[in-house]
Amino acid sequence: MTNETTSEEILQVVQIVITNNKIQAKWSDEKGFKLTPATDRTDPGQNGSITGTIVLSYTADSASTETDTIEINLPIAAKYAITFTSGRKDSQGKAPTLENAAAGTVITLPENTFKVYGMNFKGWSDGTNTYASGAGYTMPERNVAFEAVWVQDQWDGITAVEPTKDEHGYYQISTGAELAYFRDTNISNWKAKLMCDIDMGGHDFASIRNAGAEFDGCGHTIRPRSIAQRTMASACASSICPSSPFRTGKRIQPRPSAESSISWNFLYNIVIILRRNEKSCLACLFHFTQKPAILQELFVSRYFVP
Repeated sequence: MTNETTSEEILQVVQIVITNNKIQAKWSDEKGFKLTPATDRTDPGQNGSITGTIVLSYTADSASTETDTIEINLPIAAKYAITFTSGRKDSQGKAPTLENAAAGTVITLPENTFKVYGMNFKGWSDGTNTYASGAGYTMPERNVAFEAVWVQDQWDGITAVEPTKDEHGYYQISTGAELAYFRDTNISNWKAKLMCDIDMGGHDFASIRNAGAEFDGCGHTIRPRSIAQRTMASACASSICPSSPFRTGKRIQPRPSAESSISWNFLYNIVIILRRNEKSCLACLFHFTQKPAILQELFVSRYFVP
């Protein structure tokens, strides 16, 4: 029973149960039953009910009529809200939805519809336990707010996954697997943006060697530092030339590099801070040094675009 159950629906059920077609059923009150609605999305909830009297009448062959009554008292279970949030301000996507459900109802938790760059979805937390998408969950006597649980992505050293593209055709790289795909692609003049910091999980990573690439780091880092230096230095050396710029999309204030990551601020500003005919020279110098901070000190003060 629900708050939307009608008097006619209840009479139809009674008529189906009665096998004698000469017996008719109707409500004693012309308005039907009395409804005490159950709460919906209210916490704490309150059950409702449907009460009333159904009159059964039987007309015999002798034209005499006999009557009887059925007292109706049907419970309506309160329903509780089920909501889902990403738990992060940097998430994208719309929250999944489920219909409100009564206590004791087993619901199936939906697939995750959120995306957070650099993070992997682990499951839905009700504040006490974490459940995988597709798992059954028994509703308690209260509203339930599920929050997505995230873990930092770490590359497994093998997987390569094609990243999505933005409206300008840039690959949006947010994981080591997507960076591996970008490294291995055979598309000419491909271009990408780093959407977040990337953790390569300590695995070895071959250099990005394809010429013709445009890579916008957007101020993010790749860890560990040794992989970032080896990978991006090679890409820099092969890509910075008059016909194939290694470019950046934004100017970032220089800062010292951290122990665990390369100084991306300097690397991503190479093209916009150097004269065109000096790119190759700097690229070679960068390729043979492990100290990007020194290069930053040498060149940024002279060529930084205001």
